[in-house]
Amino acid sequence: MKRAYLFLLFCFLVSLAQAREDVPRKKSKKGDQIGTAAGCNPPTASAELNINNTKALIQSGGDMWWDFNRPRYEIPAGTGKTSLYAGSLWIAGQDISGQFKVAAQRFRQGNDFWTGPLSTVDAEINSQTCKEYDRHWETSKAMVQEFLGWFQATPAQRSTLYPGYTIPEAILSWPAHGRNYEPYNESYYLAPFFDYNDDGDYNPQDGDFPGYVLSGKSDCSRQVKDIYGDQNLWWVFNDKGSIHTESGGNTIGLEIRAQAFAFSSTDEVNNMTFYNYEIINQSTYGLEDTYFGQFVDGDLGNPNDDYVGCDVQRGLGFYYNADEDDEDASGALGYGINPPAIGVDFFQGPFQANDNKDNCLCQNDYAAAKADDGIIYAGQGAGYGDGIVDNERYGMRKFVYFRNGGGATGDPSEATDYYDAMNVHCEWGILHLIV
Repeated sequence: MKRAYLFLLFCFLVSLAQAREDVPRKKSKKGDQIGTAAGCNPPTASAELNINNTKALIQSGGDMWWDFNRPRYEIPAGTGKTSLYAGSLWIAGQDISGQFKVAAQRFRQGNDFWTGPLSTVDAEINSQTCKEYDRHWETSKAMVQEFLGWFQATPAQRSTLYPGYTIPEAILSWPAHGRNYEPYNESYYLAPFFDYNDDGDYNPQDGDFPGYVLSGKSDCSRQVKDIYGDQNLWWVFNDKGSIHTESGGNTIGLEIRAQAFAFSSTDEVNNMTFYNYEIINQSTYGLEDTYFGQFVDGDLGNPNDDYVGCDVQRGLGFYYNADEDDEDASGALGYGINPPAIGVDFFQGPFQANDNKDNCLCQNDYAAAKADDGIIYAGQGAGYGDGIVDNERYGMRKFVYFRNGGGATGDPSEATDYYDAMNVHCEWGILHLIV
C-alpha cells in the first residue's frame, strides 16, 4: 500500500582542524573583564522553522525538535501531528594521553553544550558571553532581498517603494564578527555575510547583509561562506561552558556554528528541514580516533509502535509505523490510516581525508559493499567519481539504534558508553535512532 514519505535531511560541513585567527587582534577595551570558565547556565533560547509544511522547534543548546516536555516537529504544519521528539550532535575522541573527550546531548538530564564562541587562544568562555549568545538570529531571503532593494534605491524610490522601512534587528545585530581582542579573543569572522564594499567589516549602513546568495549558487567549499534556505536560524554553541553533566565526558574545546534552514517550494522540499554545522576545534590539542554522529529520537505520531530501518543504497535512516493504522496514544495524535515514514539523510557529511585521489563508489552489492578498510561507502556521500581530487564528503557511514533502558543495547550512562557506541558501530556519520 502506498505511503507518503516525510523527509528530514541534514547538510553538514565539519571542520575539526584547529582554528587560526585571520585578522590582527585588537587591544582590550576598557572595562572588559572575563570571568572563570565553566560557569555558564544551561541555554534556554528557542526558535521555530515554519516557512513550509513543517514546524520545527530548534533549541540553542545543541538539541532540537522538542520544548523539554513534548515533541515539536510538526508535519504537516497545523495538524498537531509530530514525527520527531528530540535530536542532537554526538562528538567523541581521545587526546594524546588516551583521555576520552565527549560532547553528547540527549534529553537535558544534564548539559554538554552552551552558547557562544570560544577564545581562539585557550578555548575558554565566560558566563556573560554564554548569556549574550543564548539566542538564534532568524532571517529570511525575502528579508534580505527587501533590504538590498531599499539600500540600492534612490531617495525618491525609497519614499514610494519602501515607505516607513527600517532595517530589521536581525540584520543590524547580525553576529558577523566576534570580539577579537583580549580577554575574549574570539574569531573575528563568525556568521557569514555579504560584504557590499569589500572592506572586510560588516556594516548594514554600507549595504552589508547576512550571507544569502541572491543570485547564482551557494559555495559548498570546505569553509561555510553562505547562509542557506528561504528561512534560516543561525547560532553558535560550544562544549566548554561548564562541566559535562549529560555525558560525563571531559570537555573538548569545540565551537559549533550552526544553521537550521528550510525552503518554501511546491515540491517535496516543502516537507524538509536542513541543518548545517561547522565544527571548529579551538583547543590546543588534536583529537585521535574521533567520531561524529547525529542522535535522533523519533516519535512518529503514536510513539508506541515505531520501527526503524536503514536504506544502505540511499544512505538513509528512517522511522515507519508497525502497521497500517497509526492511532492516537499517550497524548499524541496518530497519523491514522496509511501512516507516513520519515527519513534522515547525511547528504553532505564530513570531508574524507585527503589522499590525492578522486575516490568513487563502485560497489554493486549494497548489502555487503565494503571498501578496503571495511567501511561501507555504497550509495552515500558526495563528490565521488566526479573527476575532482579530494572533494569527497561522507554520507551516512553506519547506522545503529539503541533502546530505552539498560543493558548492552540500552541508553548510554557515562562517557565511555557514548564513545564505545560510536567507536564500535560507526566511522564518521552515525545515526542514532531510539525506539
